Amino acid sequence: YEKFEIIVDLLGASYKNPYDPDEIDVRARFISPSGKEWPIFGFYDNFHFRKEWKVRFSPNETGTWWYKLSAGDSLATAESDSFAFQVTESDYHGWIKASEKNPYYFEYDDGTSFYGVGAYYPWQVTEDGLTRLENSGANLWAYWNSFYDDGTIIESMNSGLGKYDQKKCGRIDQLLDWSAERGMKM
Repeated sequence: YEKFEIIVDLLGASYKNPYDPDEIDVRARFISPSGKEWPIFGFYDNFHFRKEWKVRFSPNETGTWWYKLSAGDSLATAESDSFAFQVTESDYHGWIKASEKNPYYFEYDDGTSFYGVGAYYPWQVTEDGLTRLENSGANLWAYWNSFYDDGTIIESMNSGLGKYDQKKCGRIDQLLDWSAERGMKM
C-alpha cells in the first residue's frame, strides 16, 4: 500500500496543453501477482518547473508486479517494454472504506477497523497545526480541496481554464506528505 511513483520521459511528444488527454495521454497498466489489471492515468507535474510526467500507484498485493507505460499525442501512440517490481509486506493496512461487516463504520482494505478522530482544517494549514492535531489524538483531518488557502480553485486565474495550477497541486502533495509523516489521513 505504499506509493510507487514512476517518472516518465516523453521524447518527441507534441502537445500544447498537458492537461488535455486529446493532445497527450499518459497511462500505465499494472498487473498484480494474482493477474488483476489496474489501468492508471498519468499526470503532468510542473511544480517548481519540474516538467515531469508521473504515474502514481499503490499496490495491494505482495509479490511481483508488472507494468507497461503508454503515451499518445495527436500523431502517434507508443508503448514501453514491460517492467517488474517487488512488493513486500508493510505496516500499512490499505485504503479506508465502509466496513463490510457494518456499513456505519470504516475499515482498512485488510479488514482492520478504522475509527477516525479529527477536525476540518480548511485554510492556512501548517506543519505545526498538524502536529497539534496529532498531539491531541487526531488521526484524520479534512480539507476543502476545491477552495483553499488563498480562496481559489485548482484551475486558477493564473493557470487558465483547463490547466491545473501547479502551485496548488504541489501544495496538495505537501499536505499529503505532512499527513503521512504523522500517520494521519487527509
